[in-house]
Amino acid sequence: MSVHKAKARRRTTPAPPLAVVLARRELAALISLVLGHCGLETLVANDVADAQALVDTERACLVILDAGHDAGRAALLELGGGRAYATLALVELDRRESSFTAFTQGADDVVRVPFTPDELAIRVAQVLRRIGQPTSFVRNILRGGLELSLDEYVLVGSRMIPLGAAQNSLLYLLAANAERHVRRADIRELVWGIERSADDKGVDQAVGQLRRSLGGLPGGVTR
Repeated sequence: MSVHKAKARRRTTPAPPLAVVLARRELAALISLVLGHCGLETLVANDVADAQALVDTERACLVILDAGHDAGRAALLELGGGRAYATLALVELDRRESSFTAFTQGADDVVRVPFTPDELAIRVAQVLRRIGQPTSFVRNILRGGLELSLDEYVLVGSRMIPLGAAQNSLLYLLAANAERHVRRADIRELVWGIERSADDKGVDQAVGQLRRSLGGLPGGVTR
């Protein structure tokens, strides 16, 4: 095949649907990984203006906003409600954030943080279906030599390792942030099944158990 023909073929390949995410770094990385199950490309915004620019200039079909932080709340007011794309708000009920408030500010759907990977993926697929945006939903994706699954197991080579909901949620967070250290505070806040009140020893035990199951872990954990 000639180079010219290869370029022409690439130009005719439909681009994947796009999601714009405005959330703190570790959470945005986790969301981006989970959205891979829905066949979505993800762009992470730095602030409200950046999110607005990405929505205006790109082909976004979905905007995900961390409504528990000032930037996310402001972006929800700016970008939510009656648009061609769907808006999904993330709320943390432990901080007395309200799903009702997020809906009144323009969210099309709300997901509570922490969430399990399958919950977010399924809710995203559903909200996109409501606006007529098809998704190529898959239950397994590859990341860093691991095959992650919404069905709470992981494939390491030919070895299948069953995981519970909490372990699978922890694995997704660490795999999504494999190039950076994940603080224990982020694990407490972002991993479903680990209590906010868990002490450092409890967090380390959860990480250690997952590491032993897999024979190693992506990334690292720090205070």
